[in-house]
Amino acid sequence: MKVVRFLVAAGIITGFIWLNWWVVPTLGIFTMTLEDPPLPENGYAIVQFNDGKGTEACVLTMLKSGWSIIEEIWPFALACLLSGLALGYSLGELARRKFAIDKASEEAITLSEEVLHQPFPMYPETQ
Repeated sequence: MKVVRFLVAAGIITGFIWLNWWVVPTLGIFTMTLEDPPLPENGYAIVQFNDGKGTEACVLTMLKSGWSIIEEIWPFALACLLSGLALGYSLGELARRKFAIDKASEEAITLSEEVLHQPFPMYPETQ
């Protein structure tokens, strides 16, 4: 049991390290305007280039990257976490029940074989 706890703790620590140094610093989030106003003098825009010429542009209302996006995406992350926990709990309960049924079936087969091999008296003794 200590090995399982150690592996779970090591997995959690590895996940935090992975998120901290490789995922979140390169992560970004942006929102676009509903209608396309002209390109701003100051601000953000996504521009599509074709043969070195800008063909389409979309003005962005918000652009965040790195750890500043955590406050923007935490509701989505929480929803994913809760749905994952619900699915994991259900599948874990299903696996536990299947294991319990398999174990009870093995015990029933063993007990029936023991009863089958016991000598059976032809005539019960009267008292």
